[in-house]
Amino acid sequence: MRWISRFHSDLERRVNQYLGTEITIWRDNYLQGNQKFPEEIERNLVGTAAWIPILSPRFLSSEWCRRELRTFLDAVQRTGGVAVGTRSRIFKVVKTLVDLQKQPDIMQQVLGYEFYRVDENGRPRELPDWDPSPDAEKKYLAKLDDLAYDLHLLLKELKELEQKKQPVSSAGSIYLAETTRELSDSRDQIRRELLAQGYQVLPDRPLPFEVNELKQLAASQLASCRLSLHLLGGRYGIVPEGDGETRSVVWLQQELAVQRQAAGNFHCLLWVPPGTEVTDDRQKQYLNHLQEQLHVQNRFELLKTSLEGLKNYIFDKLAQRPERAAPAGEKRIRVYLICEQRDFEVIRPIQEHLAKYRIAVDLPLREGDQTEMRQDHEATLQDCDGVLIYHGAGSEAWLREKVRDLRRARGLGRKQPFIPQGIYVGPESTDAKKTYSNDELMVVRNFGPFSPDLLHPFLAATETATGASI
Repeated sequence: MRWISRFHSDLERRVNQYLGTEITIWRDNYLQGNQKFPEEIERNLVGTAAWIPILSPRFLSSEWCRRELRTFLDAVQRTGGVAVGTRSRIFKVVKTLVDLQKQPDIMQQVLGYEFYRVDENGRPRELPDWDPSPDAEKKYLAKLDDLAYDLHLLLKELKELEQKKQPVSSAGSIYLAETTRELSDSRDQIRRELLAQGYQVLPDRPLPFEVNELKQLAASQLASCRLSLHLLGGRYGIVPEGDGETRSVVWLQQELAVQRQAAGNFHCLLWVPPGTEVTDDRQKQYLNHLQEQLHVQNRFELLKTSLEGLKNYIFDKLAQRPERAAPAGEKRIRVYLICEQRDFEVIRPIQEHLAKYRIAVDLPLREGDQTEMRQDHEATLQDCDGVLIYHGAGSEAWLREKVRDLRRARGLGRKQPFIPQGIYVGPESTDAKKTYSNDELMVVRNFGPFSPDLLHPFLAATETATGASI
């Protein structure tokens, strides 16, 4: 129950932050099969917008939980059904490894939020309490953030329907291929940003285990898409059931996407993260096969760039970013210097040095309530050209939150990449600050007095990316 209580509290707080208003996430505290199904539960399920089952072996064996599911499904059928546009009103949270085929039929059709990882020995480790890895807490919070963000999108769409407005229109469908567990975090980040931009992300249900059923479903969903993205790592992945089948799920989806591209009006994009180590001979064979195909035909693109570079490339493909014409007298580059309240005086030399290069510097609000400060922060992330996060008095959790804000910026309406983007670490030296690294952002480290030379890489990145002489 301790995990459930924390999860409930964390989720409610995060959804409220996204919505900017207070909502209540009600929890059933009965769950005892020897009691009569209380009217309180039935009343709450009938009036609820979404249902969040916590799947575990206990859930699957509980008649009480099955009764909740039936009650919820009966209730939403009277108000339009489980689907709301491209979203489901069921948010399946998988607390530990549960066989998909043993889940209720309706839950087999929705994607889940896995709050566990499978370790190198094949054992499931629940996040964060039963996972000994140092990043277990980070993974728990990232998965919780995915769930909260998707839930807030559903609630916003339901509110628009209640106000008799048209729901948010989809910008089109994108096929984000299922991948191996090593790249699941990267896939989640990309999915989040695509959804935030209004794209429908497919597949919208787990792929079947049988190869012919898998091909049929994947091909039908690819047919409605304009682009497919395939993340390739060092592992080969699962091979579906089928006589003589040796290709992995990742390989099969990519081949189907190439066939879809032959029909036109479609783009197939493959990505291998830099530094990927391939130890599985089957995966080596597959990647060599792709390289051979690239030499003889131009049916897909294969990128080896950072995750941030990949996301920028995807959105460039989906829509041309218009150049922003600067009004007369406006400074050419506008950088958002994000800092904690206690660092306003410390960052003054950085602000003054950037100004010498005709860079306008925006700072966070000094005063205001939490909602006002959050709204201003999000608006500035939309308007600025580049970002520099100053990590001084702020905690590690504060820094991670600001980095996540950059990744979510497209969901706030941003169309362009941040040019430049970096993190300035200082001034007090700690073990965490000494070892901090980030593949997506330039990291400047300084534990002594400010020196203008420290910002030269940041300024050079601005000049290279924009073509401007600063």
